Amino acid sequence: MIVTALLGTSIAAVSGVAPAVNIPTGLLTAYLVCTALMTVRPPTPRSRRVSIGLMVLALVIGLANCTFGFEALASPTATLERVPVFSYFMFGAIALLA
Repeated sequence: MIVTALLGTSIAAVSGVAPAVNIPTGLLTAYLVCTALMTVRPPTPRSRRVSIGLMVLALVIGLANCTFGFEALASPTATLERVPVFSYFMFGAIALLA
């Protein structure tokens, strides 16, 4: 799952198909898979640092998606790269709640 999420993120970055929504969403998917794996493994001293780093990553992804959502909301068509506002705010909220 991690490989699939990161591969999809890479493809979105290279091909340029709505990268403002696809790249953060792919990173969010990788974050969710990593944190799910960490919950079923016994805690180690290293896992605490990894958890904090992943938490910061989720915060950055959530804030970026909300920023893109406000940019799309301010546009005359209420879209950003032909992606509606709802997508940005939905994935931003998921990242901020995670």
